[in-house]
Amino acid sequence: MPVMRLTPTYLEHGRMTDQERFNRSCVPISTGCWLWAMKLDRNGYGSFSFINDGQRERQQAHRMAWQLYLGPIPAHLAVLHKCDNPRCVNPEHLFLGTNEDNRADCVAKDRQAKGSRMGAAKLTENMVSEILASELPRHILADAYHVSKTAIALIKRRETWKHVCPHDLKRKEP
Repeated sequence: MPVMRLTPTYLEHGRMTDQERFNRSCVPISTGCWLWAMKLDRNGYGSFSFINDGQRERQQAHRMAWQLYLGPIPAHLAVLHKCDNPRCVNPEHLFLGTNEDNRADCVAKDRQAKGSRMGAAKLTENMVSEILASELPRHILADAYHVSKTAIALIKRRETWKHVCPHDLKRKEP
């Protein structure tokens, strides 16, 4: 079990090692996660900078945690989170896997964007519920919702928006 050392031991030139700087940037919480307390990227993952062969480099903090505590990361593998917390850098919460493993984990845990959470979605779950409940012809629905007749057909055949049911319609109260 990796143990986070919080007391720095300085190198002879007075600077902390990458491991020491890394450890000072983590905050252990009750879930067992070590939350990254420094810079986050736009996706919420920690970002760690270091010097490699005289050049400043930046790497996702959870990848750095793997390397500092567990060793090298094979080129074809990603570092994935068991805890699904992108800020977590606890090596015990990390595992190696392929991009396909990451997608499968995402789907299994129902974390993928779907429905109105998709960036290009023109409809909401409520609109789809109305479409499913409607008996109007497809071309009328397509015009009313500003989508194609194919989009309406796919919804009606339950090939898209499968997570929405007609009875999910949220009725407005008077």
